[in-house]
Amino acid sequence: MPGDQSFVDARRSADAAEVALAEQRREAEERRAAEVEAARPKTKLTVERENKDAFRLRNIGCATAVDVRVSELGVPGASSHLRPVGVTLVPDEATVFMILAGWSEPMPATLYMTWEG
Repeated sequence: MPGDQSFVDARRSADAAEVALAEQRREAEERRAAEVEAARPKTKLTVERENKDAFRLRNIGCATAVDVRVSELGVPGASSHLRPVGVTLVPDEATVFMILAGWSEPMPATLYMTWEG
């Protein structure tokens, strides 16, 4: 019957519209989440050399860095007494730490930091 086909076509159209609306909502939610993340204050750490073995770790970001640690990753032969260990740095705050390289090892060119926040 012609009426039955119209009903089927209308149902398909409604189903397609629901799928499209769900996709638009998902995309809008992803955009909102990305905007929130972009607006969230970020931590940005820099390392300044003070002298031969001493360095200053400074938080130049807008968020507090909690439980900051210097990873031993990439620091072969350096002293295992790397600092900082578990310090908190508010924006514009700094802390001094030391790396004591072994006699046959150069100072590392890259330091890896971990933190929360």
